[in-house]
Amino acid sequence: MRYKAVLWDVYGTIVRSKYVDITDFIKKKKAMIQSFTKVVKKFDLDIDPEVLITRLIEGIQKIHAIKKGKGIGYPEVIIEDILAEILNCSKEKAKEIILYNEMELNNPKLQPGIVEILTFVKNQGIKQGIISNAQFYTPITLRFLLKKNKINSVYDIFNKDLLIFSYKLGIAKPSKFLFELTKKRLKKHNITPGQALFIGNDMLTDVKTAQDSGFKAALFAVHKKSIRYHKKHTKNVKPDFIITHVAQMKNILT
Repeated sequence: MRYKAVLWDVYGTIVRSKYVDITDFIKKKKAMIQSFTKVVKKFDLDIDPEVLITRLIEGIQKIHAIKKGKGIGYPEVIIEDILAEILNCSKEKAKEIILYNEMELNNPKLQPGIVEILTFVKNQGIKQGIISNAQFYTPITLRFLLKKNKINSVYDIFNKDLLIFSYKLGIAKPSKFLFELTKKRLKKHNITPGQALFIGNDMLTDVKTAQDSGFKAALFAVHKKSIRYHKKHTKNVKPDFIITHVAQMKNILT
């Protein structure tokens, strides 16, 4: 089948990094302490790193509880708002601190060979978009990494109206909301969900949610450490494709 649209997750799929997302980072307390110790020293913050971590986690949990109380099953936070409140600093200063942590300590890089595939897909005349659990730094990081690889603009690869980031909506995957929104935008391009392939590294938030929303879905299994199986929730889920090598994409899409 020739797809008319390819939709991507970012972390763990297009981008490889130490931690796939905030939730992944929080689970690794030792790594968090090491990271935030460097942050505290770099920005001369008057707070113990472990206290900062505890308050950050509590802040995320508080926002989640409030939003769930309003009926949002899978809420997304604005991480800079939480940090700004903890440090009693401006939102811009909080963003600077978070961006340093992301770029210097999380060490994001593009997946090997992904630029060639993104360019190949574009040259096939296939629309491309993103559906990602994200924070403000996600598009910044993506733009920076693409530019390092001689792609001057995100819009040289992706359709602007098909860039769906959770932090802008206050809702995260595995909510189907992000996919339902994408359906509406694809409709303007005369593309149905069945003509679109979603690619992600998470069996629950990416593969299952995409398929439940009517999309075709591929598990991006190139970088084994990035794969999230959630076996308890995905026992009967079968990806339409399992991508173990980036080059497979050419066969899938032609």
